Amino acid sequence: MIAGLILVLPVIFHQVWLLVAQGMKIRRKRLVIPFVMSATLAFCIGAAFFLWIIWPVIINFSLSYESAGLQSWFSLSAYVNFCLRLILIFGLIFELPLVAILLSRLGLINGKLLARNRKYALLVSAIISAFHADLLTMFVIMIPLYLMYEISVWVAYIFAKERQSESPELDDAVVLGHPSP
Repeated sequence: MIAGLILVLPVIFHQVWLLVAQGMKIRRKRLVIPFVMSATLAFCIGAAFFLWIIWPVIINFSLSYESAGLQSWFSLSAYVNFCLRLILIFGLIFELPLVAILLSRLGLINGKLLARNRKYALLVSAIISAFHADLLTMFVIMIPLYLMYEISVWVAYIFAKERQSESPELDDAVVLGHPSP
């Protein structure tokens, strides 16, 4: 089931984009292919990061406790399930900057909002990663998750929608201390 979800992610990203694109102008709708491609690429980078860097650390740590009287709990199905679940998690973790770009372009978030809430992001990262069996797995999930949040803060600063004021005279009057009627 998890492998099927991983394979169908480009279709899911396309459907999410179509939902968001309904509220956008026509010239923005041409960004659907770059969005789907970058979302798929980000997911694949997250999965590759997990498989090449994190997975060997987790497996070596887990198997280091084996001794004559203590055998590994890994069966083939548990091994594959654990690996696929973490591939999915890391793929989704690497989607955070794209979500931040999308939400900041829609004007729902900005870099200042995300920067103010760093302590909550660290707490949520720790809570999300705490659902795993051992401390090492918790940290190897928490650290990339929080780092992706930090990258999301910066991309929200860079890609934030600049709000246009309806009345520049009103803004000037308020700045000068003379609110208009």
